Amino acid sequence: LAGLLGITVFLGLVIFLPLPEAPIPQATKVYDIEGRLISSLFVENRTVLPPSEIPDVLKKAVVAVEDKRFYSHHGFDLQAIARALITNIKAGEVREGGSTISQQLAKNRFLTHERTLKRKIIELVYTLKLEMQCSKDEILTGYINEIYWGHGFWGCEVASRGYFGKSAKDLTLAEAALLAGIIRSPEYYSPYHNMDKAIQRRAVTLALMKEQGYITPEEEAAANEEPVRLSGLPKSAAPYFVSYVVADIGTRHPEVAKNIYRGGYQIYTTLDLEIQKAAEDAFAKYMPQGEKDSQGITQPQGALVAMDPATGYIKALVGGRSWEETQLNRAYQVRRQPGSAYKPFLYSAALE
Repeated sequence: LAGLLGITVFLGLVIFLPLPEAPIPQATKVYDIEGRLISSLFVENRTVLPPSEIPDVLKKAVVAVEDKRFYSHHGFDLQAIARALITNIKAGEVREGGSTISQQLAKNRFLTHERTLKRKIIELVYTLKLEMQCSKDEILTGYINEIYWGHGFWGCEVASRGYFGKSAKDLTLAEAALLAGIIRSPEYYSPYHNMDKAIQRRAVTLALMKEQGYITPEEEAAANEEPVRLSGLPKSAAPYFVSYVVADIGTRHPEVAKNIYRGGYQIYTTLDLEIQKAAEDAFAKYMPQGEKDSQGITQPQGALVAMDPATGYIKALVGGRSWEETQLNRAYQVRRQPGSAYKPFLYSAALE
């Protein structure tokens, strides 16, 4: 009777409990006047791609290494659960999980990571609801767009650009296999941290793809020989200018500002990254070496703003020596006497 009651309650939850709304945080992008990316603002640095822009080679690689029976089960893989149980019992500790892609998506999208029986039951309910309401491709796309890939990269598009400097739709087989391989432990298998481990995981993924019929032996061999070409970890350009933009939006458009780190906005500015680079180089060249004060901030400090006199457009802005050292933006947050800065205006008026 207790078992029947439990099953009845569980089925009732599956039928009547709706999936909660779960908006996926996306990074806001800030661009310069030529449409070049200056910086991303985010809680989770993510750009969501539609299914058509996620390459089949990445989908196959993820399925091969994460959930090989993804297309045949209905949310739960009993074989994987049994295998993980046996492995963990033999090891005397948790070494392997039996979660499917559907389960992981349900957990990541709707739930916390607490380890309680209640959360696990709700996870099972949400997994079945996902399988009932979404196609396999929608579930796989959601998973690939949402998971963490290390170094602050969320989702395949940001990960692809962070590791290889290209959009996910342009990934090669070898690159897709490397990305899929590091999902298990992104920071441990990251090629930025350990290239040998990353290449070993790529080989494991490629072997699984061949075993499951996704690629030929020749394709596997060619991908294993492909060198890993990393783009280098991205750095935010013009952080003082970006902070000024965020503050300005907060004043002019508070309804946008309150969601700016999650809303996936596209912000186009007047900054020119080439002029910004020249301004930063000049600032670094002509500022004296200086010494750190009692707060650990190098003194003297300074600021630089370059504007187009015809339009008033800000073309470059430097608010201090180092954003990492101090976020006080001396270009607009500090009020000082103008001193000799007024002379060009006086002299130009006199000459005119």
